[in-house]
Amino acid sequence: MRLFLCMLLFVAAAPLVAMDASNVLIVANEKAEGSVEIAEYYAKMRGIPSDQLLKISASDKEEITRDEYNKDILEPIKKYVLEHDNILAIVPTRGVPLKVKETDRSDDADIKGGFIPGRDFASVDGELALIRQGDYEIKGAFENPWLNAQEPLKFEDKILVVSRLDGPTVEIAKGLVEKAILA
Repeated sequence: MRLFLCMLLFVAAAPLVAMDASNVLIVANEKAEGSVEIAEYYAKMRGIPSDQLLKISASDKEEITRDEYNKDILEPIKKYVLEHDNILAIVPTRGVPLKVKETDRSDDADIKGGFIPGRDFASVDGELALIRQGDYEIKGAFENPWLNAQEPLKFEDKILVVSRLDGPTVEIAKGLVEKAILA
C-alpha cells in the first residue's frame, strides 16, 4: 500500500515544474554602476550559463517613462524570453529601473483614494512578469491569478516569476546571494 501511495504521489507531482539554473534569465543594466558585477556574481554562484545574462542599456534612474521602458527594457528582454521557451524566471539586478511613470493623467481628477483603476503607472518587475501575456491593457490593475490561489503554481499560465537582486551597495547585494546559498 505504501509503495502504491508513493508511486501515486510521484505520478501526481510529475506535471509540476521545478526551476533550475537553465530557467533563469539575469538582467543587468550596463549604465548602472555595479549592476553587471552583481549579475555576473549571481550567475557564477548559482551556476547560471553566461548566455542567460542579458545586459541592457537603460537609464540608471529609479523611475522611467513608458517609452524608455518599452525601448530599453521590454524590447530586449521580451525578444530573449520569446526566443527561449525554457525561461521561467527573470532576475533584474541593482540598477535596472524600478518604476514606469504614468503617461496619461487626464482621468486622475475624478479619482478618490484607494487603488486607481485607470492609472497606467507600473513596477518594472510587474510588467516583466507579463511578457508572455501578449498585448494587454496597461491602464488599471492586472489581477495576479496566483494571489490566494488554491492550486499550485503552473508555468503554462504564461506569467514569469520576477525576483529582483538589489541592495544599497554592490557588496550587500552580493552578500544576499551568499546568504541565500548558505540558508
